[in-house]
Amino acid sequence: MNLPSKIPKPVIRRFSLYLRQLEALQVDRVATVSSHDLAQPFGFSDAQVRKDLGYFGQFGRPGVGYEVMPLIHRLRSILGTDSVSHILLVGAGNLGKAVTIYQGFRAKGFELVAVFDNDPGLIGRRVGQLPVQPMKDLAQTTSQHDATLAIIAVPVAAAQNVADQLVAVGVNGILNFAPTRLNPLPGVSILDVDIGTELEQLNFLVNKNSPEISDQKEILIVDDSEASVVFLAQIVEDLGHRFRVARNGEEANKAIKKSRPDLVLLDLMMPRKSGISVFQEMKEDRVLRKIPIIVVTGASEITGVNLGTGTEVSKETSENDDARQLGVILHEILKGLTPDGFIEKPIEPTLLSKKIVELLS
Repeated sequence: MNLPSKIPKPVIRRFSLYLRQLEALQVDRVATVSSHDLAQPFGFSDAQVRKDLGYFGQFGRPGVGYEVMPLIHRLRSILGTDSVSHILLVGAGNLGKAVTIYQGFRAKGFELVAVFDNDPGLIGRRVGQLPVQPMKDLAQTTSQHDATLAIIAVPVAAAQNVADQLVAVGVNGILNFAPTRLNPLPGVSILDVDIGTELEQLNFLVNKNSPEISDQKEILIVDDSEASVVFLAQIVEDLGHRFRVARNGEEANKAIKKSRPDLVLLDLMMPRKSGISVFQEMKEDRVLRKIPIIVVTGASEITGVNLGTGTEVSKETSENDDARQLGVILHEILKGLTPDGFIEKPIEPTLLSKKIVELLS
């Protein structure tokens, strides 16, 4: 299938999570799922799900959601697991043996077809269901099985040499369990999995006295426009931060009180409760008033009054007395509330990014 030329790695990681969740829903005989329900188990937003899937075209139907079985097939096709991929394993020691008895390969669209080692004492023995082959058989076996993926489970000193040998026989995807980082190889994708390092990170995270290890902040996007949410989410992600989404003032109030975001991007004109009301309630709270707010609005164009300066911006719109009067009132309210930033729609990404960085620094 034709794929976009540039896809962020986190998107592919999330696809694997979406697929796992969909397969669980399939077992429970669930026919359809919403983007919200697909995102919720992982702490993502529904906008994140729609944005991720949007890299590959149209999936769900408005008011219905996503059909579970068709989406499973599409994701498997995208991830390349709709057909069986053959895998080689180099290293028949303890870790290699553990890999060979893993039962999940076939279910995920993979088959371990050969095991290699250079230890004469291991060659010829069976590991799992497979005999251990000498490295001199690597080229022939790789060609025989048309294998392009391999797992390395060898000591550090041998890892790079093994990787070079695998690439030489046509392998272009390597999962490396050796506790070392392999050198980048042209046209080859490498994933390094250092179990010791991962355990160190885990130990750090569970230590209650550990300081923050990331400058990543949480930004709440409050907007009822899907296009605006997607646009703003991209800016937030590009800056290395995470985001949550609220579609109206009521959702915003709940999200702000629950998660205490580091910054709020606030639209003014929304259903069920306006952004102005959200702003006022935050300013009245001794804790929430400390959260910076950037007003991101298109209300100036609607009313014909620049809500930041109070000046007329559109002769045509300002001839509508009701709209102009609303603009004047909104300007006066905002002037009293003093937002930390004010961005007009259509949004200038550079301007908004600069303001976000300034407020979060």
